[in-house]
Amino acid sequence: MFPLAGIRVRAVRCDHWEIADGSLEMGFIDIIVRVRGGRPLVIRQQACQAIFDDAKEYLASVLDQKPLALSLEMRDIDPELSPRASSIRRFLGRVEEHVA
Repeated sequence: MFPLAGIRVRAVRCDHWEIADGSLEMGFIDIIVRVRGGRPLVIRQQACQAIFDDAKEYLASVLDQKPLALSLEMRDIDPELSPRASSIRRFLGRVEEHVA
């Protein structure tokens, strides 16, 4: 659904949060997926569900044992308001050769 060269993953730690009753036992994982506009709704829905299902499966044992909220939101990026420049595609094959 998405070109490999366009995928980026960020993890951001929150030092200040509060959930439900304020217990420090509570946790959350909030996945935000940003996609460049122009993809059909059905493709975005499929991607959203697939990512959420994979995350839920990966975290199943944690969800069973600890109070954890898992959420996902997909946002469209307006290509008119989001200029980009990247040389990743030019180097992608070379990077894969070094990783292998």
